Amino acid sequence: MLQKMANSWATEPVSVTIDGHPALQDEITGTQSGTNLTFLHTTLDGGDSFQQILAWTLKSHWQKRSQELREVTNSFHSEK
Repeated sequence: MLQKMANSWATEPVSVTIDGHPALQDEITGTQSGTNLTFLHTTLDGGDSFQQILAWTLKSHWQKRSQELREVTNSFHSEK
C-alpha cells in the first residue's frame, strides 16, 4: 500500500488481540488518486492462515472516525 500511494507513511505496528487471535495493527496514510486517506491496517494470525483487515476514511476524518474503525475491526470474527 505504501508503494501505491503518494506521500505515504505508516506507524509502527502494535500488537493487539482480535477474536482471540494475535494481530499486528498499524495506520497507513497517503494520497491515492488525489485523495488523502488513512487506513487502519490489521494482520490477524489465524494459526494456519493470515487475514488482513482494512478500514479507511478520509485523512481529514481520521481523528473523528478512528475509534469507530477500531471497534469495527475488533468485532471481526473468523469462522472455519
